[in-house]
Amino acid sequence: MGSVIHWVYFTPLRADYPKAWRQVIMWLSLPATLLAGLGIWLGIDRLRLRRRYKGGRVTPYRGWAKWHHLSGMLAGMFCLTWLFSGWLSVKPFDLLSGRKLSEAETQAWTQAGPLSQAPALPATLALQAKEIEWVSFGGQTYLLASNARGRSLLQPQDGQLLPAVSAAQFATQAAKLVAEGTVKASTLLAHGDIYYYGKRLEMTSPVIRIDFNDASNTSYYVDPATTRIVASQDNNSRGYRWLFAALHRLDFTPFDNAELPRWVLVITLSLGGFILTLAGMVMGWRRLTRA
Repeated sequence: MGSVIHWVYFTPLRADYPKAWRQVIMWLSLPATLLAGLGIWLGIDRLRLRRRYKGGRVTPYRGWAKWHHLSGMLAGMFCLTWLFSGWLSVKPFDLLSGRKLSEAETQAWTQAGPLSQAPALPATLALQAKEIEWVSFGGQTYLLASNARGRSLLQPQDGQLLPAVSAAQFATQAAKLVAEGTVKASTLLAHGDIYYYGKRLEMTSPVIRIDFNDASNTSYYVDPATTRIVASQDNNSRGYRWLFAALHRLDFTPFDNAELPRWVLVITLSLGGFILTLAGMVMGWRRLTRA
């Protein structure tokens, strides 16, 4: 009743034919978007707020047609933007998409060479750790130790704590990722920004945002505790953030980091969309079965 219906996740289609599934989503949501836009135009054309219909009514319809008309005026725009952003979610014609680090960027950031064998752990560690990882940054390998208090970088030779990596060091290394452009700004974000929010913000904060003045206005978000790039943005992904994420999930200010108010808004608008759709289906069924 959730994911399968919402994303048309029928196993024979989604699992066995992912390319066909993408085409199904793309060519269902596009005409649905056009129909929703046409419905809103017709609804506005029939709506009378000043020179009202007989009895002071704003709609000429009665019964299910009335519910369809009024709910369309209230929730129709939400249905339109939801369908349009859902169409964008499958990246039609490669128009817009989120940004992910390429292998070349990852290699330029870590400068990690191939390992012939797993490095040995030092005999002692500066702190009690529940988990230890090997991480690479700028051609150096470090130990990343995690415990209940957080994560810390340690020297791989003796297990001693490393001094924090500075924002300037991160900016210098990031400059190797962007061929055309220089670092414009390096900013510590304690509470994220409009492109670093929600679940990402809950999982990793604070972060350092490194902005470039290249043609794509590239930005990288670095976790100073681990030296890892946790997100990146450019002009394309910023457009995708607004046209997909904001329209589809309503994760914009003041709802981007406030789950409960956003849930209330989504549920309220979804109920309006449900009434709109139900009324349309009843009307359509009656028209089809009319003798």
